[in-house]
Amino acid sequence: AGLAILRLVPEGTVVEEGDFLVELDSSALQEELTSQQILVNTSEALVVEAKNLYETALIAKQEYLDGTFVQERQTIESEVFVAEENLNRAQEYYEYSKKLAAKGYVNELQLEADRFAVEKSRKELEAAQTKLQVLEQFTKQKMLKQLESDIVITKSKWEAEKNSHNLEVATLEEIKDQIAKTVITAPRDGVVTYAHETDRRGNDEFLVEEGAVVRERQTIINLPDPTSMRVDVTINESLIQFVQPGMPAEIRPVGLGGTVL
Repeated sequence: AGLAILRLVPEGTVVEEGDFLVELDSSALQEELTSQQILVNTSEALVVEAKNLYETALIAKQEYLDGTFVQERQTIESEVFVAEENLNRAQEYYEYSKKLAAKGYVNELQLEADRFAVEKSRKELEAAQTKLQVLEQFTKQKMLKQLESDIVITKSKWEAEKNSHNLEVATLEEIKDQIAKTVITAPRDGVVTYAHETDRRGNDEFLVEEGAVVRERQTIINLPDPTSMRVDVTINESLIQFVQPGMPAEIRPVGLGGTVL
């Protein structure tokens, strides 16, 4: 809808470059600045959170390779070692039982139990070996795929949050720039002339004054350079014959308090 004029330099004032000209109402922009600052703070927190998730994903992969996987493999290798030892002992005891059975010291039922113990120990060893094979060939690969996927996803989210944050910061800086520009100073030396607007009928359409609402890109003040100004005068045809080069002329500019040039 535009911004209202709060203060402005009087028309006809001779100003130098950098002098104050106009101040526009920046209250709406100040409210927008506060809201945008909240969005920037929120987006910054999301960036930090996304970064932490990405770094956590990297640590999780390293933790699994150097920690969890190694521990699981060592545990299963220990199970394999124990199963091998149990199988060796069961086989030795079974061989010893067969010798005793041949001499009649061990009955057939006891011998069968010792043979069953050998088979049981062999199955336990095979199960432990299969468990180790599954860990190394399948479980490890599955976990790595999942952990690497987490890394890619969290990194993408981090990049997305950074891009969103940069956009919010850019918007914040733009609002700050707009607020700074609500105080307008003279870009060069000149004489202040209000840029009033009239319609086709000559009626006032826009008057430069305090409280007037200025739309975007609307001209408020012109700064003509008095050192390079000239006066264009329309003279009636009947009077042209009385005008000669070098004749004196009096000029009374509007807005200069009746000053005669």
